Amino acid sequence: MSPTDCFNYVRFLQSYNSSHLYACGTYAFQPKCTYIDLSGFTLDPVAFEDGKGKCPYDPTKGHTGLIVDGELYSATFNNFLGTEPVILRNLGPHYSMKTEYLTSWLNEPHFVASAFVPESAGSGSGDDDKVYFFFSERAVEYDCYAEQVVARVARVCKVWGTPGHTWSWLRGGKLAWVYAEQVVAWVCKGDVGGARTLQKKWTSFLKARLVCSAPEQQLHFNRLRAVFTLPGARWQDTAFFGVFRARWGDVDVSAICRYHILEVKKAFEGPYKEYREQAQKWGRYSGEVPSPRPGACITDWHRQNGFASSLELPDNTLNFAKKHPLMDEPVPPQRGRPLLLKKDANFTQLVVDRVAGLDGTTYEVLFIGTGDGWVHKALDLGSRIHLVEELQVFEPAQPVESLVLAGTKVSVAGVAVALWWHRAASPHRCKLLFAGSRLQVAQLPLADCGRYQSCTDCVLARDPYCAWSRNGSACVRTDGHNGYGDNGDNGHGDNGHGDNGDNRYGHNGYGDNGYGHNRYGHNGYNGHGDNGHRHNGYRHNGYNRYGDNGHRDNGHGHRDTGTLGQGQHPGHPQGPGVGSVIPVGPLGGDTTRTPLTVPSSRRSHLVQDVLSSDTGACSVPQVAKQGET
Repeated sequence: MSPTDCFNYVRFLQSYNSSHLYACGTYAFQPKCTYIDLSGFTLDPVAFEDGKGKCPYDPTKGHTGLIVDGELYSATFNNFLGTEPVILRNLGPHYSMKTEYLTSWLNEPHFVASAFVPESAGSGSGDDDKVYFFFSERAVEYDCYAEQVVARVARVCKVWGTPGHTWSWLRGGKLAWVYAEQVVAWVCKGDVGGARTLQKKWTSFLKARLVCSAPEQQLHFNRLRAVFTLPGARWQDTAFFGVFRARWGDVDVSAICRYHILEVKKAFEGPYKEYREQAQKWGRYSGEVPSPRPGACITDWHRQNGFASSLELPDNTLNFAKKHPLMDEPVPPQRGRPLLLKKDANFTQLVVDRVAGLDGTTYEVLFIGTGDGWVHKALDLGSRIHLVEELQVFEPAQPVESLVLAGTKVSVAGVAVALWWHRAASPHRCKLLFAGSRLQVAQLPLADCGRYQSCTDCVLARDPYCAWSRNGSACVRTDGHNGYGDNGDNGHGDNGHGDNGDNRYGHNGYGDNGYGHNRYGHNGYNGHGDNGHRHNGYRHNGYNRYGDNGHRDNGHGHRDTGTLGQGQHPGHPQGPGVGSVIPVGPLGGDTTRTPLTVPSSRRSHLVQDVLSSDTGACSVPQVAKQGET
């Protein structure tokens, strides 16, 4: 244990109501929780609560949680040694609920993310709302001498109350040398435990494996790093995006897979897996399933048959649920493969935004954080992924440990208080992206359309937030503007710069070099491969539109090289950088430590302008020291 482990690391921070946040920290291995008054962003000095079951003791342990209808659903470790993993509900008026301390339920898990899905909305069967948990754990179902870590999704039923919408995520990951697999679990909202069996324990806890693999290459991504939940107009349109990592020989490979909520439900409504004592191995359960179905939430069918709550479920159903939490069928990714693959990369975080293009199509834009301080912006075109740009957010390189879209209720690690405080102090009408590391928080616009100086650059960038104005004067943000015609079409392009250059996996599935000669080429996200157009994508010299062919190589490119920016940008000789950056340290820790600041030698001339004005925050990058925000 190092001295820094004894700082108070804020591991949970979410909106409790319109006036307060609820925060939990490790508090030097004595977790505490309290309320923060939003009016002055001050702690309630008399409202400190025991954080056991709400926050881990150890800051290195995985944790996730969310507040739904005043109830806290958390996945953490319930003791100092970190040997009692638990998915628990507390904080509200109902008594606490938790998982069984059985390895078949949770086996050395690393909790990654959680999500609330209001499945009771519009349900013809009176179904209940669900809470889903994503985590990695050591698998019990495989016959192997080596440790196998699997990533899962689990669910529980939400306790009865008024449906609400809250989503959160937390960075994940596992030991590099073990085989990892993804897991999703659920619980039902109305679950109040059993009367005799599973008293004050989840009766609706089920879990299933998540699959993310590249079949042609026999490459399986088994380490879950992060999950983002993208809600839809209906809960049936909910999608989960998972960030995965694997090793292929001596090469690190990152991937993003997308999962549809209905595929997850299908797995939980399918066959169970069981441990066969005689054979001492796991296999599909082939016997008769008790009625009511174990692990199911209370529906109209249950109520019509005399089971008004989980307390009235028969013991045979509850005993079966206790012994069979694992489902036999895994959850496959949409399209049967990853949305995106990248070799020699370390994806750490992901957020996704839906945006309506001027062509009438709704696009999904992915913002991907990396281990070396970059944020990649990619556009899902259905048949392929198009990289729009890359931003170097932190320099020197620091892992992006949290990504947050403005307006999203989240729980993030380490930098949460500074992020929320900055958002509360500087509200904006436009959407903003916040990136956090252990030392800094950066505020970034979702698009900087003004950097595209010609109609060709503006259109071929295929940025759904940007379009060339009809009067031909500038590339502008599409939100809040009207009358731009069809100059912002993202789904098409000429063959010289469009479809042929954005082959998702290259010529033969994964291309000539395993991951796509055109798509990823020799230098990462080569948008047009080795034909000279965007040879180095946007990375080598920042936003070099045409890379090595000489067009905008250094003269007009925008090199986002970190908190301040060191490249050239039209109209800003020194370059303004990527966003407003607040250096922070471990929160609530040793107050005698000198606060981290941005050295004056690294501060752009633009800083003084943006510190004194909020105008242009949607498109103009900002930099600020901790004491100035």
